[in-house]
Amino acid sequence: MKGGAGFCKELERYRRLAFGPALGTRSMTRWRDTSVALKFVDQRKIKMWAKTVVSALLHCHSRGVVHRDLKPENILVQLTNHNVLLLDFGSASVLKEGEYTDVAGTPEYLPPETVLRGEYFAVPATVWSLGILLFQVQQLHDPSY
Repeated sequence: MKGGAGFCKELERYRRLAFGPALGTRSMTRWRDTSVALKFVDQRKIKMWAKTVVSALLHCHSRGVVHRDLKPENILVQLTNHNVLLLDFGSASVLKEGEYTDVAGTPEYLPPETVLRGEYFAVPATVWSLGILLFQVQQLHDPSY
């Protein structure tokens, strides 16, 4: 993969390959809007959506991409058939084994080591963000409040 604009172009190409045009985003809603509108989201739906998000993240990682901005606003859910689409690869980076020192993402979803030391490992940081996301969708508020 390339850096700069080339990297963003490659990520957009990857997004199209991974998700394709078949999902049709018009009938989709952001995950946060779904949970707020329903006031209570069935546990089975949350579990199903979470599995799909984890699958998408694992697929990204298997292709050498880490998202780095996982949050409800970056997930679309199709309520009719429960398709899930991961959005906004603007903070994404090439997946690497070592620590990252460039902070990317939304502060509420960053792991403690990023906030305290400004460094983190991609996979554990993704797991942390996923935990915050699931808590928010389940409880309809941020765990830090």
